[in-house]
Amino acid sequence: FCGQFDHPDELRAAVQQPRRRVAQPQSADQDAGDAGDAETTGCGDGKIQPGEVCDDGNGVSGDGCSATCDAVENDYACPYPGEECVSTVVCGDRRVSGTETCDDGNQGAADGCDSACQIEAGWVCPVVGERCMAAACGDGIRAGNEECDDGVLGDGDGCSSDCKVEPGWACDLPGEPCHLAICGDGTWEGDEACDDGNDVVGDGCNPFCEVEPDCTGGGACASACGDGMILPGDDEECDDGNTKGGDGCSVDCKVEVGFGCETIVTDLPDELEVPVTFRDFISLPVGGGIRHADFQIFGGSDPTPGLVQTNVGADGKPVYTGICEQGNLVGPCPWGAQTTSQLAFDQWYRDVPSVNVTEVAKMVLARQPSGSYYFPDA
Repeated sequence: FCGQFDHPDELRAAVQQPRRRVAQPQSADQDAGDAGDAETTGCGDGKIQPGEVCDDGNGVSGDGCSATCDAVENDYACPYPGEECVSTVVCGDRRVSGTETCDDGNQGAADGCDSACQIEAGWVCPVVGERCMAAACGDGIRAGNEECDDGVLGDGDGCSSDCKVEPGWACDLPGEPCHLAICGDGTWEGDEACDDGNDVVGDGCNPFCEVEPDCTGGGACASACGDGMILPGDDEECDDGNTKGGDGCSVDCKVEVGFGCETIVTDLPDELEVPVTFRDFISLPVGGGIRHADFQIFGGSDPTPGLVQTNVGADGKPVYTGICEQGNLVGPCPWGAQTTSQLAFDQWYRDVPSVNVTEVAKMVLARQPSGSYYFPDA
């Protein structure tokens, strides 16, 4: 015991005296403090109490845990007491839940169901997990399998009554009138597979705005993406006759997500149409009424070997050797002079104002019993 005692009897009395706890009066402030120290219980305290299945620390519904903490709300999970519940809605899982109005199995936009799984204007999505489709042809919104939608339900104006681009037309902007496409103007539009702005054959895009095959490898020609053909050995997954994306077959001829492309095998046609460029020198005389100079030179009945190089030049044109040029016979020249000059030779293969007139046409080749194609020159 600590303290001061004047006599041993005082110490003995203190030890033997029974101990008592005496209640002391408390102030109002002390009562409030003690009440705050007491453990609280109930929904909203952030702890799972008996009868509760969740408790996110508040008594508010609509955030995953009900106001009475006795139910986890639909499309939510509440894994940790005292923390916010989390949404279980996943856009792109082919299930419509929460605030979703569609779910086509992806989070891409411009396909009818946007990245937040909301239906886009002009579309309907009737089957969950499947591709959406156009709401209506003629509403001015291009959607689904529509190639165009000028806001008018009719034919003859470039966009047909089933919203397909009519041949020879271009429909650039949904809701706007279509216009005629002009092949050779350098603007690739409408049903053109290409448009390089010229009437040259063999440069990849023929004068009829069709993609040409690549025949420079020395073997079989390779099909070009956008020509509507898939040849053996091609790495194309599809070819719908154009190199525009968003229609199921991409710009590099790969099948796009959400589309399927059917392979159509056809028999060889009875005729082939081969683009060809003719140059007419007769109708435009050169100085003094003389027709093209080389018309008057050839006097034989067979071709002259070696008149051109084996390979074409960088511009895809024949390269003149000059071995049988008038006044400069290098030979062998069995028929004498065949050309007058490099300039005159080049004019046969190039457009030259005031010298020749260019006409673009298609040469029709007939199929032979052997499977080859032949042009009768008679």
